[in-house]
Amino acid sequence: MRYRPELDGIRAIAVAAVVMAHAGAPLPGGHLGVDIFFVLSGYLITRQIVGDLAAGRFSLRDFYVRRARRILPALGVVALACVPFAWLLLPPAAMEQFGQALVALAVFGSNFLFWMNAGYFAPAAAENPLIHTWSLAVEEQFYLVFPVTMLVLWRGARRWAGVAIAVLAVASLIVFVQFSRSLPDMVFYLAPFRVWELLAGALVAWISRDGWIGPVWGGPVGLVFVGLALGLGNHDGRSAWAWNVAVVTGTALVLGSGHSGTPVARILSIAPLRALGLLSYSTYLWHQPVFAFARVGRLEPLTPMDMTGLVAVTLVLSALTWWLVEQPLRQGPWPNLRAVAFGVVGCVLVGFGLTADLTKGMPVQRFSPEKQTLFASALASPERERCHGVVHKFRDCIYGMDPPRWAVLGDSHGVELAYALGEGVAARGEGLLHLTASSCPPALSPAGPHEDCVDWLEQALARLSAEPSIRNVVLTWRHALYLEVDYVKRSPPERYQAELTRIVGKLRGSGRRIIIMAPVPELRRDIALHIRSASQPALPVQSRKAYDTRHREFLGYLESLEVEVLHPAETLCDARHCYAAPGGVAAYFDDDHLSVAGARMIISPLLDGVSEVGALAR
Repeated sequence: MRYRPELDGIRAIAVAAVVMAHAGAPLPGGHLGVDIFFVLSGYLITRQIVGDLAAGRFSLRDFYVRRARRILPALGVVALACVPFAWLLLPPAAMEQFGQALVALAVFGSNFLFWMNAGYFAPAAAENPLIHTWSLAVEEQFYLVFPVTMLVLWRGARRWAGVAIAVLAVASLIVFVQFSRSLPDMVFYLAPFRVWELLAGALVAWISRDGWIGPVWGGPVGLVFVGLALGLGNHDGRSAWAWNVAVVTGTALVLGSGHSGTPVARILSIAPLRALGLLSYSTYLWHQPVFAFARVGRLEPLTPMDMTGLVAVTLVLSALTWWLVEQPLRQGPWPNLRAVAFGVVGCVLVGFGLTADLTKGMPVQRFSPEKQTLFASALASPERERCHGVVHKFRDCIYGMDPPRWAVLGDSHGVELAYALGEGVAARGEGLLHLTASSCPPALSPAGPHEDCVDWLEQALARLSAEPSIRNVVLTWRHALYLEVDYVKRSPPERYQAELTRIVGKLRGSGRRIIIMAPVPELRRDIALHIRSASQPALPVQSRKAYDTRHREFLGYLESLEVEVLHPAETLCDARHCYAAPGGVAAYFDDDHLSVAGARMIISPLLDGVSEVGALAR
């Protein structure tokens, strides 16, 4: 198969986009670099398979041996290098997930694991050292099926092979677009929704198998498409899928039209791009563990200068891996001793992964009893999955007696509060209605940045109206996020407060008692990292002065509403500090959500009916 240096330039663009996005650079569509890799992989694999079929030398065994030699050695080295850092730095839950990822790597199932457990764009993903291996799993699953498909088509329906590839690609694209909004994690991670990207490259390879070259304008247009997608693409809008289509189309155009001698080929073949392209696989493997362990290793955010240094470390490790691992093991004979050595490495990684998983992150082996207790108490509600809703899926639960006398309405920050308060009122022979949805601030106006939440909130208010027995309604949202961050674009504090005032007005009109929970003191990082680094059991994480200064204006607004206010700071803070673990119990399960134990601390004034002590006041 003739070497095309411009393909290394395409690899360089893809890996640079991914690394920049993960490093925090302002490149909105950087995640689409993976899509470029998929198109390129489909193209190269199809060229190889078709070339071998035409020459009468294609062998499934030889194909899979070549793929194994290309993928597994460098992957094994990187995974093995992660183990000591995981031992030293990861809290138990993260170590448990790391162990699961090691096992998933061995069975080409990383994408399934992360689909079930980790959103790729969630903040915690940046601290997961192996989350990027989902894309390798997609490619490996493609390699298991596609060569057999091509062999069958070549022998039985060669003239229709291109049509078959196109039909499969269109079918995959249709389901990708259809479910990209309703099932975003599934569409992102799973091969059936991604295979159209690999098949786009395969189709270009099939069309050009006899030397066909696309129009000369295809290369420049393709580069423009790729550049626009990487520079402007987003992942969470209604039409985010269009950026995937743009980058895939652009890459396919470059592959089909940007052959040697064209201006695009000359640009993509410049020495720096070719060099980075040669290192692209190792760079992709190394960058996420390097970034993740650096983030986990410190409580302060990494600075741009830190990230620049980490990128340099990544490139050095990549060059060494390419020189010492990739090149020697891709070429020449494969001695039995070398195969045995890599088999042993694989067994060690799987054994370590299973141990980390079965022991829930090996806390006993790595942490003091005091820290083990803190880790064990940092728990979310056991009813989160059953009772907590999302914008497009309304859920509600009743704890205790039905009909309920209490209700909790809010976003994800109300889940543990509802569970803890539900326990308390159930013990008194009462019940509580749980109504929460992720990332849904108060929003009753159909026009505006929170319009997706309007239907959900209207359903929630209708559900409240359908329960006339409810006399007490607790409202809780992550006020700080919606007030201080441009969370969903163009949402000034005045709008947030106006929407909250409207909700209070609706509830007040029904004669119910209304309690609003004030902002919860937030941590700098996930509480597990504070526990890992702790020198004091109560974990002082913020000054009380900083909390009061940050929330003074909003607390004044709450007072103007003339409703009862539940003040978490009166429980979690003293005159000097706010604590993540008052009394030696974790009050959070991440950096801003209360744990069940923390919620139990907060709601005690409600259960005691005390309003004069300051925790609950008008």
